[in-house]
Amino acid sequence: VETPAAVEVADLLAREVSFFSIGTNDLIQYAIAIDRENQDVSYLYRPMHPAILRMVGRVLKVAKFVEEGIDLADVRLKVNRLEINQ
Repeated sequence: VETPAAVEVADLLAREVSFFSIGTNDLIQYAIAIDRENQDVSYLYRPMHPAILRMVGRVLKVAKFVEEGIDLADVRLKVNRLEINQ
């Protein structure tokens, strides 16, 4: 799950896969349209942006239905601070 589109259809993807992997670096970059390697705008790259936290939260809610759970690749989020409303 590396794009906002994949987040939107996570419930559909869950029917087809045994696990999820969230590529947080790409998800952040695509969702907030900031190139983290571009020195002119990289200061705007915010892993704790509310939109990112909501997207990860949505995928985590759906991930409880996949057999092997979820992997947070490239984790730059402080997941222990992420609250998931059940």
